[in-house]
Amino acid sequence: MPNAQIISTKEAAEILGVSDSRIRQLVSSEELSSQGTFGKATMLRKRDVMALARLRAKAAKSSATEQQKTPGK
Repeated sequence: MPNAQIISTKEAAEILGVSDSRIRQLVSSEELSSQGTFGKATMLRKRDVMALARLRAKAAKSSATEQQKTPGK
């Protein structure tokens, strides 16, 4: 049985709602850490992907709150 804590770029892309190539960019920029490869697939820790998803959701919520506070927008 595969380790459920390690996921592929495709699975990470689905979780974050981005493309596979964007996941590879996040790995290249060290926003996500690669756990190696399986064949040609880059593997990532699911907890890292979920943490980034939470961070992005929090940032989006904060941005929406700020826009509501700004008059005329």
